[in-house]
Amino acid sequence: MADAAATGAVGTAAAERGLDARAWALAALAVLMTLAPLWLRRLAREEVPGARRVGTLGVVFGVALAAAIEPTRLSLLRELTLQIMLPLAGALLVDLALRVPDELPAAKRSRPLLILLTGVAILVGGVASLPPFHLAGELILAPPRLLQVAPLAGLGALGLSLAVRTLRRRFGSTPEALASNAWAVLGLTPAFAAGVAVLALAE
Repeated sequence: MADAAATGAVGTAAAERGLDARAWALAALAVLMTLAPLWLRRLAREEVPGARRVGTLGVVFGVALAAAIEPTRLSLLRELTLQIMLPLAGALLVDLALRVPDELPAAKRSRPLLILLTGVAILVGGVASLPPFHLAGELILAPPRLLQVAPLAGLGALGLSLAVRTLRRRFGSTPEALASNAWAVLGLTPAFAAGVAVLALAE
C-alpha cells in the first residue's frame, strides 16, 4: 500500500510536468525507501530491536519524499501528505532513539507526550493546508505560516533524537549499545545539518 502511494505520487508529478534527471533520481529513491519493510523482513522475523520501526520509517520518508518531488506545483493531496508524514517521521526517529539499541527509562513515560505533540502538529498542518472553508458561518483561513509547523516538528524531532543518542552514555546505556548507537549518530548528524540548511534557504 505504501509503495503504491509513493509510486502514485511520483506518477502524478510526472503527469503534471515532465521530471528532470534530479527529480527522477529522487523518485527512484522514494520508491526504494518505501520497500524498506521488504529488505528488513528477515530482521523483523528474527525480532531484531527496531527492525519494524526502521521499516516503517523508510515507508514514511519515501512517501514524504515522493510528495516533495515537485514543490512548486500546488496540490492539496501533496501538501496534506507532507503535513502528515513529516511529523510521523520525526516521532518514529525519537521513538527509535529512546528504544534502540536498548530502551531508556524515559521511553515509556515520554510516549504519550510524543503521540500528543505529533497529533497536534499533524492537525495544525492539515488545517493550514486546506483551502478557506466556512465553520459555523465564519470563514476560516489559516495563516500560511502554520504550514511550517510540520517541517519544524520533523526537524525538531530529528534534533531531539540526535541529542538523545548523543547523551545515551549519561542515561546508562551499555558499551555494546553505545557502539551500535554510534552508527545512528553518524547518520543523524548530517541529516540534521541538511534539514537546518534547507529550512534556512527556504525562508
